[in-house]
Amino acid sequence: MGAGGGGADDLPEALRLQALAVLAQRLKGDHEELVEFLAGGLARTLPHAVRVHRRGLVGARRRVTSVEVLLGPRQYEVHLRHGRLETVVAQVVGGVVLRHDPVPVDAWVEGLLGDLERTAEESETARAALSRLFL
Repeated sequence: MGAGGGGADDLPEALRLQALAVLAQRLKGDHEELVEFLAGGLARTLPHAVRVHRRGLVGARRRVTSVEVLLGPRQYEVHLRHGRLETVVAQVVGGVVLRHDPVPVDAWVEGLLGDLERTAEESETARAALSRLFL
């Protein structure tokens, strides 16, 4: 969408490059930090599309164990198990998950960013929120 020139049309590519840099940096570090970043940042940015699962005692710091991001017909899932990341892309039709496909982390990140980019192109509100998160 977008009939304007210049800046707004360039945003998705700039957003994609910055997001790749941010996620790559987080991947180099602690996996728990990446999952916490996704849980906090994406849940605040796209609350209707993100579900966060936590573990721990009430009143204590509850750690994120998984994050699910539903974007169109795909649900991106990242699970933190024993310090390792497990990434899955699920196919969703009518709110029902039909299939879970384990994918390498880099393919998961690429797919997630592609669908986030499409979401940003379709919604000015989502574009602004994602820009605040990654830029």
